Amino acid sequence: MGKYKSILFFSTILFFAFISWFVFSSDFSPVLKIDCYYLTFDDALTEQCIIVDTVTDKTNIWQIGRPKKNTLNSPLSAPNVIITDTINAYPAGDTSCFYIKYVIGSWGIFSGFGGYYWVNTDTISDFSRIEISADSGTTWIDLLNDTLIPQYVTWYAEKPVLTGNSYGWKYFEVGLYGLLYYSNLYEGDTVYFRFTFFSDSIQNNKDGIMFDNFYITSIVEGIDEKEYSYLPSKAIPSVSGEFINITIDSKESNETAFELYVFEQRGRKIYESDNIVHTTLINIQNFSPGIYYYELVNYNEKKFASGKFIVN
Repeated sequence: MGKYKSILFFSTILFFAFISWFVFSSDFSPVLKIDCYYLTFDDALTEQCIIVDTVTDKTNIWQIGRPKKNTLNSPLSAPNVIITDTINAYPAGDTSCFYIKYVIGSWGIFSGFGGYYWVNTDTISDFSRIEISADSGTTWIDLLNDTLIPQYVTWYAEKPVLTGNSYGWKYFEVGLYGLLYYSNLYEGDTVYFRFTFFSDSIQNNKDGIMFDNFYITSIVEGIDEKEYSYLPSKAIPSVSGEFINITIDSKESNETAFELYVFEQRGRKIYESDNIVHTTLINIQNFSPGIYYYELVNYNEKKFASGKFIVN
């Protein structure tokens, strides 16, 4: 299974490396561009983006290397991972963290962060936290537990459970466009992710947690987001699985007509409609399995909503 995931991951890297933009036929000639960071812990990009502070925190247990523990012993993509010590069990009473520094490139209808984790800890009392900062670390938002931001983040895969035992590699992916938009972040600004591991005062000789194959991705459609008002939205499949219900979660959408564009994973526009007010149903029976991105735009009032859905 790990070998298959590695092949799939690197195939995705090659795919995005060759496809940077597409031009579609429409009155507004939308352009879709993909901007991605891939952090495999095996190349120079890792050194540029990953920060493990062992100067001010000399007991920091996060290490980049080959895992050699009893349970955490297999990288997703060889040879390296980032892990709570490559060899030893994590100590009691520990608080250690590492950071990902991401300089925003061109970004638009979807901005997401994802990767893989494998956890082996004492349940609940020993755990990890994922946070994001839009102001160079002055304030941090807990992506897993913050109660004020659910409308601005979307978990496209199961929300990660960073405690207990995952019994192998687990995938996570979160959409962050709304959060970044409301944080007034644009091209050239810097976002920090912080991963913190906590353990209580009881030594249990367990392995801890490791991560591999992080990615940060942005997909851009040809509107200037700085001039547009972003509206939160959601895409919910019908019980039968034959339709996707896309709804704009805003009172502003009740009297505003939007144009809808749907793009498949490679950037090709495969569906469009107009005069969408508040909500619409898309028949997906003829859609191939995969990931799809949508955007609702009102060009006159400069409003838009965006997101993603999966067809199984």
